[in-house]
Amino acid sequence: MNNEFEFDESWGSCQYDSAANMFAMLMAQDVKDVMKQFHIIAEPRDINDSLFARFLNEFIGNCDDIEESKLQYDIINDNYPRKPVYEVASMFRVCRDSSWDLWSAAPFIAEICFSKLDISGIPKNENVNGPILNRLCQSENNDVAVYCYLLSCFGFVNDTEPFIDFDT
Repeated sequence: MNNEFEFDESWGSCQYDSAANMFAMLMAQDVKDVMKQFHIIAEPRDINDSLFARFLNEFIGNCDDIEESKLQYDIINDNYPRKPVYEVASMFRVCRDSSWDLWSAAPFIAEICFSKLDISGIPKNENVNGPILNRLCQSENNDVAVYCYLLSCFGFVNDTEPFIDFDT
C-alpha cells in the first residue's frame, strides 16, 4: 500500500458510494494479501505511450460509425494535447468527458493496463436498494473498487481524482 496515496471519501454520485467505501477499505490492505484472498490475477503492463495508443484504438473502436470516430478523435486531440499521453488519469478524463459511467470506464481501462486480469473472485455488492437499474449497476461497485484499487496499487494512478464525477 502506498501511504502517500490520497483519496476522497465520495466519488460524486451516491450510486458510487459503496465503491468508494470498498476502495478505502482495500487501500488499508496489502495488495498481495487482497489478491490472494480473492484469487485475483493482475499482471500490469509497462506504463508507456503504447498504453494510451491502445486506449485510443479501443475507445474509438467503440464508436458506432466513422463520423463519430472522427469526432471522438478530434475531441481527444483538441482537449488532451499537452497532457502526458500515457497517463492513465487522462484515459479516465476522456471517458468521463464523453459521458461514460465508472462501471464501464474502470474495467475498460483496467483491461488496457493489465495483460492478464481476472477479478471473478470478487463478491457482488448485494446491499443495494432502489429501482432495478440502480440495483444492477450498484451490484458492480465491488468490481469497480477492485479495478480502481489495482490501478492505484500498481502505480497507474496516484489519487482518486480520476474516479470522481462520472455519470450514472
